Amino acid sequence: MSRYKRKQNTREEKQLFIISVEGEITEKEYLEAFLKNEFKCTPNEVHIEILHTINGESSPQHVLDRLKIKADEFELNETDNLWVVIDVDRWGDSKLSTIAQLCSQKNYKLAVSNPCFELWLLLHLIKGTNKEELLPQVEKKGITPDKKNLKERIDKIRIKKYQSRTNHGYSMFFNDSRVALAINNAKLLDTNPEGRYPNSTSTRVYLLAEELIKFITNL
Repeated sequence: MSRYKRKQNTREEKQLFIISVEGEITEKEYLEAFLKNEFKCTPNEVHIEILHTINGESSPQHVLDRLKIKADEFELNETDNLWVVIDVDRWGDSKLSTIAQLCSQKNYKLAVSNPCFELWLLLHLIKGTNKEELLPQVEKKGITPDKKNLKERIDKIRIKKYQSRTNHGYSMFFNDSRVALAINNAKLLDTNPEGRYPNSTSTRVYLLAEELIKFITNL
């Protein structure tokens, strides 16, 4: 059993987040930057595990399995947050439906991006007051973007703002309340929030961001 022990019958017990992601680099680096820039809790208040892909094991089932293995190390309670963060782009509806069902059975929370996590990043950098204004900025000429397209557009904004593809890392995603902007944009695109995952261009990563922020404000 993990060294992480809860104090019995106290509000000061640590909050647990285990976040298992599909990507090897992007999701992990973004979440680490998010925690550094937005998450002001101390190690005495929260325990966070970010599980990323290693050795190419990025399928939704691998992401789910990593979460289950890590979760088994802890004495869980109903307030814990266990998340699966995956993409639509490569996996297809049948596989995602199976994963969504398994997450529901295990009380894991699911944040799916359609087509991919990079859409969540782009939503930090554009703005619309409604879906009709926002979607043309995402789907240029009505064409659903893919990961390559989204990365290229993010790089163009990075170069324009910082004159560099690499300098400043993820800092541009956390200036000027950009997380709040991304959450609002994602909600505008999520026209069927009751569905288990988005079937059109949108991302549910905003649900994870809101859960982290809610925990911060409730301390």
